[in-house]
Amino acid sequence: MQSFFDQEDVVVYTPEELEEEIEEVIAQYETEEEKDKAVRAYMEEKSKQPLPEIEEIAVSLHEEGLSILEIALRMKHIEAWEHWQGNKYFTQYDLIQSMIENMPDDQEESEDNLA
Repeated sequence: MQSFFDQEDVVVYTPEELEEEIEEVIAQYETEEEKDKAVRAYMEEKSKQPLPEIEEIAVSLHEEGLSILEIALRMKHIEAWEHWQGNKYFTQYDLIQSMIENMPDDQEESEDNLA
């Protein structure tokens, strides 16, 4: 019997692959505004895709250490938790939207600091 982690359908994402995909999107537009809008739309659509069952995540150490990997794993954990709770259509997009909605308003925060 084949082991779960030895399956052929392991999805591998690399930063280089993402960079290539973004460059292909950018190449289709002339102005910076069009490029920015296209990249945002592309990343939004990508974040709406469900997580694969098995995924290999590239790990590279930066100045931040493993914090980028830790954030990615926490986001995947939250998505998996939502699925386990019955919200099977929850995606990274939903998580990002929730995070944006719950971010404190900088202006309100600045006013609070002045008081």
